[in-house]
Amino acid sequence: VPPVRVERMLVAHPKTMGYSLENKLKPIVAYLWDEIGVRDADKIGKIVSSFPQILGLSLSRNLKPTVAFFVEEAGVPAENLPKIFSTFPQLFGLSLDKTIRPRTEFLVKEVGVPGEKLAKVIWPFPNLLAYDHVGNLRPTVSYLHDNVGIPTESMGKIVAAHPQILG
Repeated sequence: VPPVRVERMLVAHPKTMGYSLENKLKPIVAYLWDEIGVRDADKIGKIVSSFPQILGLSLSRNLKPTVAFFVEEAGVPAENLPKIFSTFPQLFGLSLDKTIRPRTEFLVKEVGVPGEKLAKVIWPFPNLLAYDHVGNLRPTVSYLHDNVGIPTESMGKIVAAHPQILG
């Protein structure tokens, strides 16, 4: 992490100074490198500097279950994980049960994104999973239907092809 980013990171998240190198920092960086496939030190530095809270998360309670969800349930190919987590590392800080699952269920059940296309919504636009589905996504979908004229039966396919339309 470049010195300029370290300063910003410490100001934004001073707890970072208290993390154990052996028990927290090395295992998290090794997981990003070995398991997720972020094999670029600069990208790992950007992940850590943009989301320093990652260093305080639990591998077993946060990172591994989140990655398992994306691969096993959402169908994200493992080779797309580095892009997703480099683009939006804050995904690791989102609750799987209170945020990520409800957003993906909304996309499939209410928007109509075919389950097999969910990964194609997530990997190019992972920030979408942080959006409030009640206060943001649902009104956007309603606007696209009511004002733009996108038919309900086409909404899921359109969102699967162009997920940025919701953001």
